[in-house]
Amino acid sequence: PVTVVAAETQDIPNRRRYPGTTQAVMQVDLVARIEGFLEQRLFDEGSMVTKDEVLFVIEQPPYEADLLESDGAVLEAEANLRLTRADYERNAPLVESGAISRQEFDGLAADLATARGRLESARAARIDSEIQLGYTEVRAPFAGRIGQRLVDVGNVVGGVGDPSTLATIVQLDPMRVVFEPSGEEASQFLSLWPSTTVKVSISVPGVTDGTPIEGELDLVDNSANSATSTFLARASFPNPDGRALPGLVTELIVDLGDLKDC
Repeated sequence: PVTVVAAETQDIPNRRRYPGTTQAVMQVDLVARIEGFLEQRLFDEGSMVTKDEVLFVIEQPPYEADLLESDGAVLEAEANLRLTRADYERNAPLVESGAISRQEFDGLAADLATARGRLESARAARIDSEIQLGYTEVRAPFAGRIGQRLVDVGNVVGGVGDPSTLATIVQLDPMRVVFEPSGEEASQFLSLWPSTTVKVSISVPGVTDGTPIEGELDLVDNSANSATSTFLARASFPNPDGRALPGLVTELIVDLGDLKDC
């Protein structure tokens, strides 16, 4: 006896498996942009922080003094401008009568313009002093998890050409995973993305507990690596509990649709 099976075509899911590495959507080093003694650390290492939360304080009195001095310079420049303008306006009618010469009046006009310029310079210096004082408070640029402190309270930080790194913040939700498919697969990825949503299943050892997290492809890079003949691709996935950290090795499956009539 001979067993006979009728051949037929059907669609086969086109799913590709890749190793990947988790990556934070945003990661920033907090740096001291001015020089001074580090006076306060206002967070617990490894804790979650909110946007604009004050994390470090650098000694403020020198910069507060600079701001007061700038305020005084602005007041002085404003008083000088008022006096110079009064002289100009008082002498303007005297030009026509010949009580003062045109040359003298031109000198008064020049003095008025100089006074205006000095006031603007004083105001600019005050803005700079205010900015420098603001740098004494190092704030979180976004909500995320802050790592270990890199500088202890009491140390001198900052300085010209030395923006000391104080700590690092990462945003954990959502999280990304980067991977590198073969360059031969680029056309298949680009035929779908970004015109359609490409689903991705991500497994993170010790985090997903055997149940993959569903994410989406959010980048196919615009060039390939000539040394490896691969291209960089990236997917994002929700991480509300913050259990997945940047730098973890993952496994992911990319759903590229179906292979027709195979």
